[in-house]
Amino acid sequence: MASAALAKALCSGKIAGAGLDTIAPEPVTTENPLLSLPHDVAETVIYSPHIAGITGTSGRMSYRMIAAAIRAVQSGQRPENIVNGL
Repeated sequence: MASAALAKALCSGKIAGAGLDTIAPEPVTTENPLLSLPHDVAETVIYSPHIAGITGTSGRMSYRMIAAAIRAVQSGQRPENIVNGL
């Protein structure tokens, strides 16, 4: 299993970190070793949502939302779409 090999490489320090777009199998199962990494190792892994189905229209909408959030922060306002309650 690729996830087990990646977890082993991360825990041993063979690699310093990883950026992942998706984890096999999808959807990820709770048994996946990447989900139970030690805290210090888990902090070296970045997961992003798998968005292979993005369209031109949704991409343009995303860029507009990002630009609006930047403008809000620059003007001292709270952005509309907050992640993790920040």
